[in-house]
Amino acid sequence: MRRGNTCIPLVGGATGMIGDPGGKDAERNFLSEDVLAHNVASIQTQVAGIMDNIKAVTGEDLTVANVVNNADFYTEMTFLQFLRDVGKYMTVNSMMTRETVKKRIEDPDKSISYTEFSYMLIQGYDFVKLYEQGCKLQISGSDQWGNVTAGIELIRKKL
Repeated sequence: MRRGNTCIPLVGGATGMIGDPGGKDAERNFLSEDVLAHNVASIQTQVAGIMDNIKAVTGEDLTVANVVNNADFYTEMTFLQFLRDVGKYMTVNSMMTRETVKKRIEDPDKSISYTEFSYMLIQGYDFVKLYEQGCKLQISGSDQWGNVTAGIELIRKKL
């Protein structure tokens, strides 16, 4: 935005397919592909509106890359490639220390599926892909801290 930085807004078309265990006590219900596509399009519209509002308030012409959909990172990737390119670098021990996972595992009535457990790998890989595009700072909600640090760990180990 300022000083030559570019904002790269990211929407979760891939992560939205499995849900996020952060702050939740129970497994999320899957969204249909139509509902997910609608949500992604709506978020893309909202992000564009936010950027327009910032420009209107500040008078600055922001440098904003196109909104990135993380589903695009996975369209050509097979499950085995994902395990080799991402899973290889993350340990289960490290993943178990994340607060969002720990809460769900400690309570037998609030278990966590492999799908939600692997969410941090997907979001961590998102940060790797953005880093490869020149992104050096990721901003997210505080409930995503474990996923952000997973991305940092992946970048450190993989790149």
